[in-house]
Amino acid sequence: MRIAIIILSTFFSGSILAQNQEPIEESIKESEINVESITISKDKKKTIRSRKAKTLDAKQNYSTSSSESQKFKSYKAASSIQRTQRSPSSAQQSRMDEAVNSLGLLAPNSFEYHYFKYTAGNYNLSLVSHLNEAEKLRPDNVDVLIHKTAYNIILGKKNESIAYANRVYASGRLSKSVVDYAEDILLSVPQNGTLITHGFDDFYGAFYSQGVNNVRPDVQIISLELLQSEEYRNRLKKKGYVIPSNKIVDVEFFKKLCSDNSTKNISVSVTTPKEYLRTISKNLFLTGLVMIYSNTPKENFVENEKLWNTTLKKKLISNASNQKAKQLSANYLPMLFILRKGYNSTSNKLKVKEIDLVMDKISVQSNKYNQVQKLKSSY
Repeated sequence: MRIAIIILSTFFSGSILAQNQEPIEESIKESEINVESITISKDKKKTIRSRKAKTLDAKQNYSTSSSESQKFKSYKAASSIQRTQRSPSSAQQSRMDEAVNSLGLLAPNSFEYHYFKYTAGNYNLSLVSHLNEAEKLRPDNVDVLIHKTAYNIILGKKNESIAYANRVYASGRLSKSVVDYAEDILLSVPQNGTLITHGFDDFYGAFYSQGVNNVRPDVQIISLELLQSEEYRNRLKKKGYVIPSNKIVDVEFFKKLCSDNSTKNISVSVTTPKEYLRTISKNLFLTGLVMIYSNTPKENFVENEKLWNTTLKKKLISNASNQKAKQLSANYLPMLFILRKGYNSTSNKLKVKEIDLVMDKISVQSNKYNQVQKLKSSY
């Protein structure tokens, strides 16, 4: 049904509610550089002057390194929230590399240098020694834990990746609401299918739900974010996937990834930005919380009815306990519009009323009531 694409393009305005972009790193704490304290001694004026000079230099280095850290964070954040590509642009990459090189000169033993050196590599595993050094300096830093999770996922180390994912979950960065929502993403995927994810919430939520809670182990989860890694690409190739040769992971990469693997029962998380979905809209058919990729038209009312009535857990609809959960619950609305349209076509007024009650509840808690009412009058 083309209604799904219309809703995704107009109602959500390309920002499918609780977007799951890569999280911006937590604030970098105080620098590892220590400014030497000075004890004044009358008979050692030369030593005092020398120490004062060193202290001024250290303070200058501290200020400069902090500035470079802030620059790097802003460049990285900008590259992480792009709507048309997961890879940094050449200009963004150049600026990140410059900031890292400056930190290497000013504070080569600092957490900031090692952590940024690794993250600037975009999952280049040859730089993992820097990630390990960052972990030694701050073993509980959640951003390090996330990257260690990804590192082990890329290498196919299931036990290690789950151990780190558990720590990310315990930190609160990966919330129960996201995991509950991701469970229904996985349940929406056809048997032995492939789930393509775009950002943090859908990928790590699905990975945790599958790896820790054993939900849908038959599904192959693919992260567009991790596809920046050559090792990750090679591992997927060994599993029979055709990976585009494009170095940059962007809209065109995504389009080719779907078309070249059409036999793999591809499903795309609905939280993927509309800029990606538009490129293949004629091949997408909304089913639950995913868009199924198909070269032939699919009548998906029956499958959505089955998912809604018997398969999906819908925990965020019955118990949206926080704002994140309320926002995510709105992602169930597109499938409900499909059901409503189908029931209307058969004049099943009782079912339409049931669906309307659920839609009203979701739209109120997600602050989308007016948009939903307007769309109801159109369909």
